Amino acid sequence: MMPVWIYSGAIGAYLMVMLQKNIILLYNFSSLISKCV
Repeated sequence: MMPVWIYSGAIGAYLMVMLQKNIILLYNFSSLISKCV
């Protein structure tokens, strides 16, 4: 069984990557909307 700190670290890294992707998507989306308006 994997140590807990490795497991939680992997989850934390995964969440950070997903957060960065979502922030980039939101930024592109908001800039698109501001161009249209």
